[in-house]
Amino acid sequence: MNRYTIKGWLWLVMAFAFLFSSCNEEVTEVVTEYQRKNDAFVEVVSNDNRYTKLEFLHEGPIYYRVLTAAPDANKDNKPLQNSKVSVYLKGVFPKLQLLSLEEVKALKDVMPLIASGEEFQHKSDKPTPLWVQEKNINSSGSVSTIKGVQVALQNMAVGEKWEVVIPWQMGYRGYSFSGVIPAYSTLVFEIELVDILEK
Repeated sequence: MNRYTIKGWLWLVMAFAFLFSSCNEEVTEVVTEYQRKNDAFVEVVSNDNRYTKLEFLHEGPIYYRVLTAAPDANKDNKPLQNSKVSVYLKGVFPKLQLLSLEEVKALKDVMPLIASGEEFQHKSDKPTPLWVQEKNINSSGSVSTIKGVQVALQNMAVGEKWEVVIPWQMGYRGYSFSGVIPAYSTLVFEIELVDILEK
């Protein structure tokens, strides 16, 4: 190779490096803005007296409201960390992309955003069996139950139905999931604990 060819390759490599570094900066700014909106949304939920804060060690809280209370006979019938349960699950994340950060902070009621949220998990016709805490990704590719759902299930009694707001720190954190859930997303689940299959 002559020296002009080497210089040409070097310029090409530098141009690609510049191009990709510029793209990364733009993506980081968008993610950061989306993260701020999700944090602001959770702050609004935390100040809404319809929701109860449920702390989990140092990892952060989740917020829930009871949609259906458990029958008195089941009040103490709650799953453990290693239990297998039967549940109905429906999951959405609020559409915060269309709002500015200031609009999210000024929200007086989160219910419309939850009701019109983008559904990522459809409620099935039959209850779904799942382990409260799966230990590994299994051969079928299903992943562990997220921390926020684990915490909710361990505090629910059989027969209860909750709406659970899970901040991104207790969900998929800074990772997108399956190309459907963006990183830093607040997740809202409607969870109905039908039964404890294995305690």
